[in-house]
Amino acid sequence: MQGWLVVVMLLTVVGCGDSSQPSAPPSPKAEQQASSSQPKFESPVAGVFRKDTPPPEEVAGKNEPEYPAQVDALHSDGSQDANVQQRIADDRPPLSEKRLQANGISRYDGRRLILLSDLPADKVAHLPALADQLFAALEAHFGPLPPASDGSEFKVTGHLMADENRFLAAGLMPPPGYTFRQGRHLDYQFWMYDQTEDYYRRHLLFHEFVHCFMTCESGMQDIPPLWYIEGMAEYFATHRLVPDGQSVARAEFAVLPDGFEGFEGWGRISELKRQFRRSSTSTSETLPIPSLPEVMPNTVANFQADDQYAASWALCWLLQTHPKYKSVFDPLIELRRRDEFIGQNAAILESVEDQLRIDWLLTVEDLEEGFDAKRSFPVHRNGASASGSKLKVRASYGWQDFGLQVSSGDSVRITCDGCFSVNDKPTRWVSEPQGVSIEYHRRQPLGKVIGIWVADDGLKISPRFPIGRSATVNAPFDGSLWLQVNDSSASRHNNDGEVAVSFDTAQ
Repeated sequence: MQGWLVVVMLLTVVGCGDSSQPSAPPSPKAEQQASSSQPKFESPVAGVFRKDTPPPEEVAGKNEPEYPAQVDALHSDGSQDANVQQRIADDRPPLSEKRLQANGISRYDGRRLILLSDLPADKVAHLPALADQLFAALEAHFGPLPPASDGSEFKVTGHLMADENRFLAAGLMPPPGYTFRQGRHLDYQFWMYDQTEDYYRRHLLFHEFVHCFMTCESGMQDIPPLWYIEGMAEYFATHRLVPDGQSVARAEFAVLPDGFEGFEGWGRISELKRQFRRSSTSTSETLPIPSLPEVMPNTVANFQADDQYAASWALCWLLQTHPKYKSVFDPLIELRRRDEFIGQNAAILESVEDQLRIDWLLTVEDLEEGFDAKRSFPVHRNGASASGSKLKVRASYGWQDFGLQVSSGDSVRITCDGCFSVNDKPTRWVSEPQGVSIEYHRRQPLGKVIGIWVADDGLKISPRFPIGRSATVNAPFDGSLWLQVNDSSASRHNNDGEVAVSFDTAQ
């Protein structure tokens, strides 16, 4: 009896805990937060890593992944289906209504977003309903999300802060070291500071919501490169509201702004334009537009400046809008994992990269609010043009390949002739190759024939230069000549006619 008593006592001490003080194991997220103060990565819109923060691939290499790259599904009999993708578990902490009220924080519930904010209700109460619309647009594009490993419905908690001290007091801020300038996400939560413009407040909230959607299958441990993650978040967050008589306006996502009004604070095209000097007329220099390989790296590099977000947005917009590239890049939509994404993207690029490099440079050079995607994308010509041949440049199109290949230093005499129109209101504005001085675009007369050089390898582009009736120009590098009738890329729909252009190579 005494021996059995000893065994029972040992089992009581070693095998059982104190029932009056249960101790549950920490969640994976709690363990990660306790073991590491390093942030994962800076989710913009204008957020950047601190200089002393290691890049995400280094953080992932030093810490165990927060969630497995894949979770197998369990049948009721305990067996598993391999290769069944699931979302990470929803481990958002419970909310205390008492603490929210004590700190002046209100809660606004939608189906896909719980928004916590200390802003006035008229500024934020409508945002969860708009997030529901965004979720529908994301699923329409990327496809339905897989189920979560814990069976929870996709839902995000957002923190929109005018005074972050209120959120600190309520215990709602992210872990120490998880810093941001404007907005940042973590799994099914995001934090953002209030913005001065109503449009940009919505834009930033949508941007972070897209991040939560796109990374909910891996918890940031195995995602496509940042040019795609950030570019698509910017792409979908760019929106307009369309009043339709309902209490909440209908939102259109993934739009190209047609002006500055209604998109206050966005400025992505302006960021791109700051990268090069539009007033330059010298063909001996190149525009500092980042090349396609610079904008589309495979590495998960830190985004250091706003122009990186602008370039990633512009690239994703081009790939989603240009009819040729949209069709060939569509397979990327279904890819969530880094290696498979990089592999498929490389296979796609192999077939289109030569043209895409050139189209990227010319599109960015000509990009403006309201860009006419039907008429302003670059027009390629099949075959080379012989010296003395006469070709047509249409007034209603953007950059057009003249079919002239040159070597660095070659001198070319270009001659233009013909009449065309560059406006139709209130009547047709008839122009000749020298343009009409009644209106200017980029410091040149509207309708003036202009040119630009693009390097053969698609890695550099010259500033645009005037031609008018005739001009002799020198090629700054090995490349091709492109021409257009000077006009805004948003205003080509009311142009008509063409210019006859011929050239001779100087001896």
